[in-house]
Amino acid sequence: MSTVARVAKKRPAAPSSERPPRAASATASGGARLAASEPGSRLTETFQAMLTALADPAHAGKLFPAGITKISLSITLTGGISGSIDIEGPTPKELTGGSDQEIMRLRTRVRSLIAGSNVDTSASDSTRATTYLAIVRDAVLELDGTNKEDVVTFLVRTAWHEGAALTKRVQSGGGPARSFLQMEPGAAKDGVTRATQKGWLGSLSTASGYSESDLKIASADLSLGDPWPAGNLVEEGLKSADLFGVEVGRAFLSAGATPIPSDLDEQADFWESDWHRVTDAQKKAQWLANAKKVNKLLNWT
Repeated sequence: MSTVARVAKKRPAAPSSERPPRAASATASGGARLAASEPGSRLTETFQAMLTALADPAHAGKLFPAGITKISLSITLTGGISGSIDIEGPTPKELTGGSDQEIMRLRTRVRSLIAGSNVDTSASDSTRATTYLAIVRDAVLELDGTNKEDVVTFLVRTAWHEGAALTKRVQSGGGPARSFLQMEPGAAKDGVTRATQKGWLGSLSTASGYSESDLKIASADLSLGDPWPAGNLVEEGLKSADLFGVEVGRAFLSAGATPIPSDLDEQADFWESDWHRVTDAQKKAQWLANAKKVNKLLNWT
């Protein structure tokens, strides 16, 4: 992940002869450029490192002259997710203190940015896979509190298989499955219910753009084997917000007693038993073949 920080000041700029020397990475407007490389995950750790750098006395006077009223961050994540975040009102001391509150403020803003970003189904195979990986990593970090590679790889491989190589969020032929993970109403209901039990509903709300209460109501209307009720917000979220689809899928899997394995062949068995839930050697072989395709795109062994 790379970040560019620009600062807006209250007072007019000092004459050039009175200005402190700018850091070599400073922008022409007097802001400061910070860079960090991240694989679309570990966002909290990245922000911690960024705030620590800003608090360095050797740089603070250059990066944060007196009178700052606004800081703008331009964020670019692996997978082509990008956008700007404006933070109004913090003083240099508040922002550079590196407090958990400030870090979480930034984290929340970036989660909202990711929630508004989806896979471009017309993009290349590599771009679709990389963008979805960034979204999955963020979802797993947010819900599990850590980077679980077994969970990440299983979700990406399953979405590549179920979602026609990340091109279909709605099941072909009029079927009821939704999102790249192709979740039907009963599974989606289980996912939202489990998220509620684990305290994850707020994350699902951010990811979908719907309130927690609206998601609970929409989930309560779902039943195993029944079609989607007209205008159901869980269905709408699965069709329109990839981050929401991943989080519902992760929550659904969290109810299982069997941990997700890391080995590829064992993941194929897990897909058959805990996701597909029907013994089907042919479809399991198809899952495995599709998993190997996305492995190659993402340089996974």
